[in-house]
Amino acid sequence: MEPQQVILVAPSRLWRSRDFGHEPPIPGPFSVRLDPAISHVWAGVIHEPGHEFDGQSVYLSQRQKEWTGEINVEVAPAAQHGYFSGYGHIHSRPTKPFIDGKPLRPSPVKPRAPHERLIALWAGPEYAYNRVVTHGTAEVASLAAHYGVRLPDDFRDYLIHACSTFDDGGDMDGFGNAWWGLERIRSLIEECGEAEPSLALAPMKALLFADTLIWCTAWGICCGEGPDFGRIFLVSDRNRFVADSFTEFVTRYLEDDKALY
Repeated sequence: MEPQQVILVAPSRLWRSRDFGHEPPIPGPFSVRLDPAISHVWAGVIHEPGHEFDGQSVYLSQRQKEWTGEINVEVAPAAQHGYFSGYGHIHSRPTKPFIDGKPLRPSPVKPRAPHERLIALWAGPEYAYNRVVTHGTAEVASLAAHYGVRLPDDFRDYLIHACSTFDDGGDMDGFGNAWWGLERIRSLIEECGEAEPSLALAPMKALLFADTLIWCTAWGICCGEGPDFGRIFLVSDRNRFVADSFTEFVTRYLEDDKALY
């Protein structure tokens, strides 16, 4: 078994609580034991006796495209409080996921699959959108295992071939939308802090993958078994399903179908 990697996190700025919407005091430094079984993102448990976050799960992710030591920190809720998030610094970059990769290149043949059509769009001059994929099937399997879901085939292919490994901090494509990196993808309950009863789906098995205009709204996919498996939903002031599959979603997205928004 691969040994646990322990890193020291120094929280720095812009900390907030999703429960209360205010900026709490910046927490003190804490150590994180990374889970070696999770390879799509830096995730683990805080181990700092006496610290307010001791024993809680945490996500860490690279903040800038180039490594600077600054990271995004998301602390999962405990009995005494909800989600906390903010920026921090670590001394050196954990070994996974890997960062050596090349920008996506479109296929020389006419693209047919949804991920191929997105690559062709983003690699073109009109809608140039920098996507760098350095992960593979193992990291995507890690994502699915982490949430205990079976990924729809078309969405899984997108994650393997076209989803950027690292998040880009909100950079938007030519349609004004940010497609999240693999490390950024979260469940509905993690991202929004509560279930969306109007959608009638399992919030831990509904994965958000993109947002519009700096999180005015967001899109997600239902990965829970049942009649809504694979359907795409919109999180907005009018939560609703907008497509019956990722394939349909991409087809209409490329047509700039306003009904998706």
